[in-house]
Parts: sequence; structure tokens; C-alpha cells
Amino acid sequence: MAKGFTKKDLLSLFDEIKSEQADEFPLTEIFLKRYFKPAVLENAKTYLINNQIGQIEANKDFSQITAEVFSSPSDPVHQHIQITRTKQKVTLNGHCSCKVEHKCKHIAAVLLKLKTQHSGEFGENYLLHDWFNQLETLKVNDKPTNKDLILFVIEPFKGALIVTPKVANPTKNGRYGLGRSLTEKQLNSQVTPENIDESDFRLLSWIRSQNTFGKLALEGQWGAIALLKLIATGRCFWQESRQPLQLESSQPLTFSWQTHQDNLRLTAMVSDVPHWHLFNTVPPYCLDPDNAQVFELNTPLQSDEIKHLLNMPDIKASMLDNVENRFSQLFGMPIVAREEASKTKAKKLSIKPIVTYMFENGAPLLRLQFKYGSHVFDVDHIAPNAQANRNLSFENTCVNRLENAGFTTCKGPLQDVDYFTLPVSTERPALWHCFVEEHANNLKASGWQFLGDIQLNAYVEPAKLMLHLSRDKKNKLVLEPYFFFNGTRYFFADFLGMTSLCNNASVQFYYLCLVSEQWIVFDKADVSVLLAFYTEFYHGKRYPKRLNLPLAYARKLSSFHKSQLTSDEPSLLELTQMVAKDDFGARLKVPDTLQATLRDYQLQGLQWLKFLKKFQLGGILADDMGLGKTLQTIAFLLSEQTKSRAKHPSLIVCPTSLVNNWLNELARFAPSLSVAVNFGSQRQKHFTALSKADCIITTYPLLVRDEAVFNEMFFEHVILDEAQTIKNINAKVSRHVKALNSNFNLCLSGTPVENNLSELKSLLDFSMPGLLPSQTHFKEYYQKPIEKESNQVRADQLKELVKPFLLRRTKAEVVTELPAKTEMVKMLELMPNQASCYREIRQQMEFKLKDLFAEQGVDKSRLAFLEALLKLRQICCSPELLADDAERFSSTDSTKLDWLAKRLPDMLRAGRKVIIFSQFTSMLGLIEQQLKDLQLDYALLTGQTRDRQGAVTSFQEGDKNIFLISLKAGGTGLNLTAADTVIHFDPWWNPAVEQQATDRAYRIGQKKPVFVYKLICQDTIEERVYEMQQNKAALAESFFDAASNQFSVSSAEDILALLQ
Repeated sequence: MAKGFTKKDLLSLFDEIKSEQADEFPLTEIFLKRYFKPAVLENAKTYLINNQIGQIEANKDFSQITAEVFSSPSDPVHQHIQITRTKQKVTLNGHCSCKVEHKCKHIAAVLLKLKTQHSGEFGENYLLHDWFNQLETLKVNDKPTNKDLILFVIEPFKGALIVTPKVANPTKNGRYGLGRSLTEKQLNSQVTPENIDESDFRLLSWIRSQNTFGKLALEGQWGAIALLKLIATGRCFWQESRQPLQLESSQPLTFSWQTHQDNLRLTAMVSDVPHWHLFNTVPPYCLDPDNAQVFELNTPLQSDEIKHLLNMPDIKASMLDNVENRFSQLFGMPIVAREEASKTKAKKLSIKPIVTYMFENGAPLLRLQFKYGSHVFDVDHIAPNAQANRNLSFENTCVNRLENAGFTTCKGPLQDVDYFTLPVSTERPALWHCFVEEHANNLKASGWQFLGDIQLNAYVEPAKLMLHLSRDKKNKLVLEPYFFFNGTRYFFADFLGMTSLCNNASVQFYYLCLVSEQWIVFDKADVSVLLAFYTEFYHGKRYPKRLNLPLAYARKLSSFHKSQLTSDEPSLLELTQMVAKDDFGARLKVPDTLQATLRDYQLQGLQWLKFLKKFQLGGILADDMGLGKTLQTIAFLLSEQTKSRAKHPSLIVCPTSLVNNWLNELARFAPSLSVAVNFGSQRQKHFTALSKADCIITTYPLLVRDEAVFNEMFFEHVILDEAQTIKNINAKVSRHVKALNSNFNLCLSGTPVENNLSELKSLLDFSMPGLLPSQTHFKEYYQKPIEKESNQVRADQLKELVKPFLLRRTKAEVVTELPAKTEMVKMLELMPNQASCYREIRQQMEFKLKDLFAEQGVDKSRLAFLEALLKLRQICCSPELLADDAERFSSTDSTKLDWLAKRLPDMLRAGRKVIIFSQFTSMLGLIEQQLKDLQLDYALLTGQTRDRQGAVTSFQEGDKNIFLISLKAGGTGLNLTAADTVIHFDPWWNPAVEQQATDRAYRIGQKKPVFVYKLICQDTIEERVYEMQQNKAALAESFFDAASNQFSVSSAEDILALLQ
């Protein structure tokens, strides 16, 4: 003991140090940087700088923190944060009332505030240091843009880390690609090569001068200096990652022994970094690839010593003391800390926790002991010379498990032993039941031993949660939860809303206090389903006796046994079981009057439609284009007629271009059905006869025009073909369709989601009214989180909600006999005159839009924006489409016409039949002229074509091998399986429209491989459109597969970026 210090003095000094450490904030800067994403911390700093953090309340050791952050002056969000400290690590759990909920910028801002207030000099200098770091980054990145910059890539090579130089220029957003390698001539040059930044090349040359030929390693003292210079460039990266490496504060290096196949292995740890790489520098530096960070190692060891230690062979446990002594002799210190070494030795003894049950004055009492080999110790008793051989960390964990079950320490029969009991409260019976029936079983499975007699008191009785099901007038599912106790029926909701320790402590059971000390216990899995309903629909603030839920939520009742469900409607119980299992009923017999053979998946579709009709539901048949949605629908209509279920006519609403298709398909597959067509200028004469037909066919425009007629009729079925026509929830046609009176509504659409999820809602509001919430609620709860925040939880909830009422199969899933489809994107360079015209118009439009945005804002300038897009897209097709300048150009100025002139003759010689789609009928006119010049025969279909069927027949069955089709007139409803080549002359914003057009050829009946060409002009608006297509296609698939973001153009910057 040091001279002048007594034992009492030392203990007092230790208490002072411990007190000072307790007042210091426990989270380090590096912890915060690893816990939060860089962008989150940057946003958090903004809140800190702008003093937007309100009241913070924290206990002395910062284990519990509550705070508020003002995102806006009148709208604070609230945070609750828990920090748990053990000897081994610090754990952070935070919850915020914002939409992100966890690991958000608000929680980060609160922690930064506390860090600056309770970390001494760090807090005083944090913001200033951060500002200077950003200034240094700006200076480092201030490079001439016309020079190639060197990317310094760190890579592993034969156990070391080397530098591989690449050259690249930053993209517009300041990022770098993978770069390209320097040539041998550039690497060996004595002067800075042309187009290479001089300062970068000098740094690279210095590193090369310190190495032998063939590798660029960083070693010794010069290697440490070089590493810091590389990081300072902002262009030092780990392998293929392009997140710049950042220099962080030093971290301690510690060693420990780990058990490996009955032996001990020496391992090294760097703070809480799971994966790290060592630089062979002086001093030693370490790289954390997961977080793109580099830091100096705080250790007296050299890099080569660390590497040698990590290659140490495994040892037997009996050799541990001898090895530790050799380490102390060689290094003058222990390599593994004594505390860690003691833990390793303690692991050699097996440990068994023993719990003895006893009761005192009617209260349960537990005695916890630990058996080490043949020795038994009480939890709080340390025998002489026994501490080194006991695993106190494990013992503390065992104590924590009892405390988590609700127990607290108390005195018992033996004065020097701590016992465990349950606190005196009305919850004691429930807590004891929970421990005996749940926790004790889990502990036994973990190797605990239990002694003594178990006594369960009579104040806890099991009960079965029951659900009474009914259906309201809006087709909602009504749940009434209840239970019986001693012959009396109780509403379950009357006992909700009370917090209890026993329910927090239990995973298996849910407890309700019926009267004082009388508890009812339920299966927690059942109760959790109900509580989720209350949370979702009533935000956990109200607990009505009856819950009104969408009918699809019957799926969520699959965990309940049949005996727990009651209803006055037997069909509702049947529906609940079938929906929960995706069961559409027994296999059906196809109507004899159907003049077609259904494939297996089509028969399944028919079963699904019959299931919906049986239970007075509706839905969306969303099969891929070409899988026979029309045939499945006709089979359904026939089956309803055969069983005499159809007491009223069925109404089929379709685009004008599909009227003939429906008429032909009905005549072909269902000649027994009488059909009336509401079409043409003389249709008024036949209004009175419509109700006498089995099926009525009309168009969307005529449905609106003849609303007085249709609103007075009642229909057995209303079927919308190409139902995406009503995707705009506020459109006139959508309102008229939803006003029709019918027993059953069905949407047919291969693309129920084209641009955003509100389109899906519009279709379901027609086919299943009441399934989805109000427009406002739907947007806030589903649409924004899924489209803007990629919220997978909400996406899964929406998918689960609509799953029984939306049937979608893709070609890849069900049609194995379809031939291959090959899609090719042809990036074409503009012709010289075409490029000059494009640049000129683009510049004019950009200046014009900037002025308009400044004068009247983005919303009022959208027409001008659309005009600009139209002109640029026309130039990409052919400058001849510009009305004002058409005479200046010819077909030789169009790169796409040039491509057609070179490729079409070869395609025809190879026996191909080609469809060419364009949105511009004027462009089809230019292609017509070119085909005439080339003496190639063709068919044409536009909105002006009177004999549509004649044009189709001449291509499908005749000798016309080229078919020119406007996207609007022929993109849907046609069967053109004679074609094996599809050319999309110009891209359209929505990929679903192009896909529908392609599927005119790629559908059932196609026997030949199909080749699809998409002509895109490089570095133009068309390339932007193509990028938008990828985003929109991802959104559509997200509804069926995963959440995804939607592309949107909402700001002036976004709009102008499109024109670049």
C-alpha cells in the first residue's frame, strides 16, 4: 500500500472516482457514430445547432431519459430512451413518437445534447470541431473538375493491406464509380501524366518510392503518415465500397481466451467492432470496413507483435497458467487482463442453479443456490478463496431472470442468506401462477434444478376467450369478444386498459383481474390478436365491446379453435375458416355450355370467383396479360346461368377498342348467353331491350353518358375490363361506376397498381366497398409509409388485408409452355442535326421554365413543362414532328428511322413478323412513308382506323408482316400471336402500358420466341423516361413482393433535372 494512504483513504478515493464517472454520459462518440447512420447524425446536429431540443429529463445514471424535440414550433415529438450498462457493454433502446420510431434523428439529437452537456471538454468543443472537419473536407475536395482524380483503394493482399490506385471523375451528385486502373505508362511516369491531378500523383509516387515493385503497402512510421494523408483526400475507400474512410479517435485493443473445440484460443477485440483489419504501421492502425472508419490502436504492442499473437496455436486449459507467465516475462505485462483470465478459469467448472420452493405465512419464498462441481453456494455467500473460481457474471444473470419474473430479495429463515419473494399486491397470485407455469419450465429447460413442493393458490382460474361473429350492412366483420366465469358471461373489453406486471412478465399467458385478487388467465396468443385490432383501429385508447373490422381480417382469426368462434350466420363461420386457409372450396365442374377447356390455374380462378360470389364479396382478377381473364370471367357467367343464380343481367364495361373482342369471345366460348351491346349513335332505340339479355356490353364513356338508364337498372354482376380506367378515385367515370346497383362487382386488370397505391384503393372501393379505410386514413397509414418510407411492415399489412380479394398469377408461375421472351434496350446516339435541334430546344425550354417557376411557381407552370417534354420526345423520334421546323429536316435526321431502315429488311428476310408501337400517330405516318420507300407492305391501326378487325386479320392471318399500331388504339385487347418481334419506337412513362402492348404478342397461343426492342435516345429525355419506368415497375411489384419507393416529380429542381 502506498505510503501515507490508509485503506479507508483508498476506498474514499475510489468512491469519488466512481461518483464522477456516474455523472458522465455513458455513450461515446464512436458508439453514436456506429449506432446511427451518418445522415441521421447530420440531421440531429441541425436540431442541436438550432436549439430545437426541448425539455430533457434523465435520472442520475442516464438509464432512463424522456425528452421532446420540436420538428416545427407547434409540433413536438416525444422520446423515451433506455441506456443499460454492464461491465461488458452499453445497450441503447429508444422510442420516438415520429414515424421512424427507432434510431431516428430526434433520438440522436437528444443523445448529442446530453453528450455535449455531460462530457466535459468534448461537449464544449464538439460543434466547433465538427464545423472545422467539414471545412477541411471542403478544402480537400476543392479539386479541378477537368482532371482525373485518383481513388486510393485499400485491399487485403497476402495477410497485409495494400493500396490500389484507380482514376475517376465524380458524378453530378459528387460520388465516384469503381474507376479504372492506371496504365503502366502512367504509373511509371516521372512527371504527372496528362489529365491526372498533380497533388494526387505526387502522393501516389511517394508511396511507390517506399515499396518494392509490384505492391503498394503501408508499413512503419511513413506508412502511418501516408495513411492519414490518403484519408484526408476524401477518396480513400475499402475495396469496392465508395464510402470514404473516416479517421476516428483511438480505440483500445484487448485480448481474451475463447473456447474452441475443447481448447483455448487467443483472440483480439477492438471496442465493439466485429470485423477489423490491421495496418502494419507504427503506431498500429485498424480499419473497420462495416462503418468505413480507421482508428489508431491504443496498445503498447507493435503491429508485427499483434499479428504474431493472432497466429498463436490453440492451447489446452491446463497450460493456461504457464502461458500467462511466459507472456508476462516476454512483454513485461499480462496480455490477457487478469479479470478475463479468471473468467476463463471459472468456465472450467460446470455450474447448476438450484431453486428451492418454500412458503412462509402463505407467501411464496425461493432460495437460489449455485452448484460448482461438488460445492454449493448461496447467491450472496462468498466462501474464502472461492471468489476466483465462481462465475459471478453468470450468477448475476440468474438473479436478473428471477427479478424479471417479478421477484425481489428478502430475508428468510437463515439470517445470512438472501431469499426471493413476490411483492405484496393484488397481482401476487397472477405472478406466482406465471412463474410456476411458464418461467420455471423455461428455467428447467436451461438446466436449472427445482426442489420442494409447489403450491398454486386458487385465485387464478383458466378461461377460454370466445368471439361472436356477425356482419353489418357495410359488409364489415363485427367481433364481440367475451368469456364465461362461474356461468356468467363477461365482455372481454370491460377489463382492458389496465396495466399489470404479470402481463409484462409473461409470454404464454394473459391475466385479467375480475375482482380483488381473483384472476382469470387466457392464452396470450389469442389476446394478442385482439389487442392488435384495438391498437390498429382505436390506437389503444378505446376498448369497445364490439370491433368493426374489414372482412379480410377473418384471416387473422386462424389461431382460434373452432370452439372459440360463434355466430348466428353459419356461412360466416365457414367464410372465416376458408379465408384463413386460402381455401376457395371444392373443385368445380366446368359448365357443359362452355366451348373451351380451362387450364388448371383458370379453373382455380373460376373457383375463386364462385367463392367471392357465394359469400357476397367482390374482387380483382389481376392475372398477367394474356392468361385468359376474359375466358375465366365468361366461364363464371355461364356457371351462374347454369345454376339459375343469375336473376338479373350482367354488365360488362370495357374500353371502346375491346367491345368487338368481348362480343367475339362471348359468341365463341358461350353461345348460350344472350348478349346486348350498348354502342353506337342509334343505341337509344334499344334501351328497353337491355334488361332482357344475359349480358350487356358497354363502354366507359357511354356508361357516363347513359347514366340515367344504367342507374335505374339492377345487375347481377358488374364487370370492369381494363379496370385501371377507374384508377383516379375522383374521376367522373369512377364515381358513376361505383353508383351502379349490383349483387357482385369484379375488376379485371393486369395492372391494378400503375403509379401509386391510391389506384388500388379506387379499384377495391368498387369491388369490395368498405375493405379499405377512408382516403385520408389510407394515405396516412398505408400509402405514404409504403411509397415514401419503404415501410415493409405496412406493406405486409396491406398485402394481408387484400389478399383474399385479389388474385394474381404471372406467366412465369403458371404457363410453362410459353416460349422465351428477350427484351433489348437499344441506346441510340442522336444524328448530328437531330442533336443540334435537341440542344437548342432544350436550352430554350429550360430558360423559359426557370422564368415561369420564378414568376408563378411549379404548379401553375406544369402545362409549359408538359409542352417542353412533348417537344423533346418528338425530336427523339424525328425532328420532322416539330410543326414549326419540319421543313428543315428529313428522315435521315432521325436516328430511329435510320435504325429501322437498316434492321427491318433483315428481320423480314429472317421470316419475322413485326409490330411497331408508337404513341404519335404522326410518327407512324413518317414510318409509313419510309416503308413505302423501302417497298415493304404493312398494316396500320390507329384511332382513325374504321375496319380494326380487317387490319388485325391482314397481319394475323394474311401476308402483311409489319403492323404499325398506335399505343392508345391497340395497346390492349388484341391477340397478335402471329408476331414474334415487338418494337417500342418511343418509351411511355408507364411501363405497364408498354407491357400490355408487348403482351399482344407474348400470350397464350404464342409458339415462337418473342424479341422486344426498346429504342431509347441516349442522354435525352427518353433516358430519363426509361429510368422512371424502372421506378414505376418496382412500385407495382412492391405491392405483390416488397415495399418500394415511387418516383415523383414535385419540385422545380426535379423538373429541370429531367430536361438535362
